[in-house]
Amino acid sequence: MAEHTHKELSDHGRRGAKLVTMGQLARLVANLAGTVVLSRLLAPDDFGLMALVLSVAAFGELLRDFGLTTAAARSTTITQDQKSNLFWVNVGLGLVLMAIAIASSGLIASAFGSPELQSMIIWISPMFLLNGASAQFRAEINRKFHFGRLAIVESVPPVLGLIVAVTWAMISPTEMALVAQQLSTHALGLVLAIALAAWAPGLPNRRGEIRSFATYGGNLFGTQLIAYAARNGDNIMLGAVWGPAALGIYSRAFQLLMLPINQLTAPLTRVAVPVLSRVASDIAALDKFLRSFIRINILILGVGFAFAFALAPQLVLIVFGDQWVGMIPIFQALCIGGIFKALNQANFWVFLATENTGAQFRFAAWAQPLIVICMAAGLPWGAFGVAVGHSAGYALYWFLAVIRCAKVCGTSLGPQVREVAAGFVTQIIPVGILGYCCALIPNDWLAVLTGAVAAIGWISLVAWRSPSLRRTVHTIVRREIRE
Repeated sequence: MAEHTHKELSDHGRRGAKLVTMGQLARLVANLAGTVVLSRLLAPDDFGLMALVLSVAAFGELLRDFGLTTAAARSTTITQDQKSNLFWVNVGLGLVLMAIAIASSGLIASAFGSPELQSMIIWISPMFLLNGASAQFRAEINRKFHFGRLAIVESVPPVLGLIVAVTWAMISPTEMALVAQQLSTHALGLVLAIALAAWAPGLPNRRGEIRSFATYGGNLFGTQLIAYAARNGDNIMLGAVWGPAALGIYSRAFQLLMLPINQLTAPLTRVAVPVLSRVASDIAALDKFLRSFIRINILILGVGFAFAFALAPQLVLIVFGDQWVGMIPIFQALCIGGIFKALNQANFWVFLATENTGAQFRFAAWAQPLIVICMAAGLPWGAFGVAVGHSAGYALYWFLAVIRCAKVCGTSLGPQVREVAAGFVTQIIPVGILGYCCALIPNDWLAVLTGAVAAIGWISLVAWRSPSLRRTVHTIVRREIRE
């Protein structure tokens, strides 16, 4: 029976990986195209202001969700009454956060010395209500393993948002183009989630007990709240000390770093957590799935960041243009941390799947502040110093998280560490070296193209010699996860 269950889960994972990869690939291409265009239409200050707005909005989104979306998505016994009550809780929180954002917009603008922030925050505040209304529809799609529908909800709205932003920026090149991008993205996300969920909430009632969801979500919220400081502390510190211009350059470098991470790990979380939850009591199966996800992260993100680090001067000039040349060393410093940031996702998934959100919260309470301390230590050296601190902090956090996850969740420490070490030795470091050699070619486009061919050639050679890597390549190229 257990064997049949594992095969079913492998099939779900296979289909989920296939659809998520296809949808996110389309989204990645659109985002890169939009990034290139917007970077040439808008000034660094515009992106700096938007980075501050999104830092504030991210805090509100944590409060609005309170971990309830993940709690509902992973549940196999949730009732209609419980789903309805969770829906109204999310909507109520969204409405409250929208009102708080509007009321505090002037104070936030004064705190950062940027009057433009007030109108930006007011106009972007409806996103709290939009996301609150869509949360349980997305959870319903996720819980039923409707990954095709999930790929549409995750991929289509950002493409529309970019079209709106580019059109706006061509007519009026101001920071409001970025606000329009966010609002249109979240509005269409709500419409698609409602249309594809095949579910409708009822009225609030007392039969739908949600205390268990609140307990699970509360622990997750605590972890995410602490992580918020690590994810947004750099923006807030740079904006307060060095101003929007420095923050604009840093935020562009950080966005380029996070683009592939968000495109893969955030949607893949919706595949990984439900699948891992079903095998949480079988440590051998849990370890097997965990190592598969680690190999995927290393092959796509680890190799990608090694390539980007080596060819950063060429990539920045091609994507952003001459006015952004100052972000090259910042982006290179961030790339190192990006590798460990991606690897951290695997441990995050295991904590969620095994219902150890309380232990995860306690771990994050003392480990995440170390990342903020590392970034703060680099603040006197501006954006580059913060970027170096960011990478050092996430490398340290990954090391500690691997140890803690093995102790709390029962996963095997040795195989996971060996998997990562093998990835560095056979993939990440060699691709970085090949990229550096190709960077010597005088033509930027030719250097990047040659580097890409060399990287693909090397990975193909290693995969030919390594059965586990060959299976991972098949997972990505054929969109399959095999036993």
